[in-house]
Amino acid sequence: MEKDFPNPVCEKLGKKGENFSAMHRLIRMFQAWVWGSDHSVVALQPYIN
Repeated sequence: MEKDFPNPVCEKLGKKGENFSAMHRLIRMFQAWVWGSDHSVVALQPYIN
């Protein structure tokens, strides 16, 4: 790993839970998209590709 990342830098984290609402919204939108794509793995694969 040192070969790929010779000088790693630690950055300060933001406020805990700051991006939770955006992450939650993204996950819920993805779930709605999956549920709306015919509820079948066979029908879902063309959407993913």
